Amino acid sequence: MPDTEQFNWGLDDPTGQSDEYFIETINAIENKVLALKEYLLNGKAACREHPQNA
Repeated sequence: MPDTEQFNWGLDDPTGQSDEYFIETINAIENKVLALKEYLLNGKAACREHPQNA
């Protein structure tokens, strides 16, 4: 089944980075997942920001 959209969140691999960098990456992923959830549940028009850019 072909996809209709792809999202590249542009996150760097935190391997070898500081704990602070890992926490920043975790927070970024959480925010992006929540934006994607809103996007999927409420529809594209209702979402304030496209999950790609969240």
